[in-house]
Amino acid sequence: MHASESRRRYRKPETICRYSESWERPLGEEDLPVFVDSKKREIEDRVSTLGLHLRLATPHDMDGIMDLHGRCFPPGTQSLETPYVLHRILNYGYTPIIENPDGVIVGANICVGYDDPDRTAYGVRITVDTSVSGHNLGAELVNYSCLTGMARGSHMRRGLLSPTNYGSASNFLNYVGYLCESFHPELPGFGPRFIVALPLTPGGIMNNRIDPEKLKVFVLAHEEGRDYLLLDPLDLEGIERSYRESSFRIAAFCKKGTIVEDNRFFALPKDQLGFPKDG
Repeated sequence: MHASESRRRYRKPETICRYSESWERPLGEEDLPVFVDSKKREIEDRVSTLGLHLRLATPHDMDGIMDLHGRCFPPGTQSLETPYVLHRILNYGYTPIIENPDGVIVGANICVGYDDPDRTAYGVRITVDTSVSGHNLGAELVNYSCLTGMARGSHMRRGLLSPTNYGSASNFLNYVGYLCESFHPELPGFGPRFIVALPLTPGGIMNNRIDPEKLKVFVLAHEEGRDYLLLDPLDLEGIERSYRESSFRIAAFCKKGTIVEDNRFFALPKDQLGFPKDG
């Protein structure tokens, strides 16, 4: 794949996104650490204004992370992080965490790097305590871990999204910039889930975020069913059929009462989103 084509992989069109041409210039080897460090500092500063502290976890934070999960998820919730798995991730993966002024962990994003062709950085679980909800901290944790993965040589970030987790859908697709790469109607142990993907380049991280006003203008100026689709999150058969039989792939989430009356996923043809021809 040509370098310029590679930079456009899994990219949303400028017509629906916050966009700056400056982020499209390829980084030199010496520029990457500068970009990563500056963006991480911006996130740390935003979190700090809330009286919280963001840092990468160490193996000594295992109990605090397990306590966070115990507070935030009902007993018996499907988990991928046994103490041994979490031990491996804290030693060889990376987990940004957020602490409150008392040093209690109130947010975490557990991530693992893989040696596939994309050197995928995979988000295992994102957890934010209800005591600090309402500040987009889940998205901040994802963005921070994306930057960490980028610095470690990952080219793509992937993770899971439930079709009916509307808060995460808005954060992931609109604020972070993920696209729904594939749909799995019955992912083992989880049920219906999207695999979401985000390219770890400056343009992918900065220019894939949805601009609500641009999206509204696009919807009003184009024809539903021809130029875009609005998919009901509760219509799992319709979502599966769209991914199986059409070229449309989900790029954004329209919250109830904004552009549309009910919650809807916004999908565009995959050739407008830089999907591989066989993807």
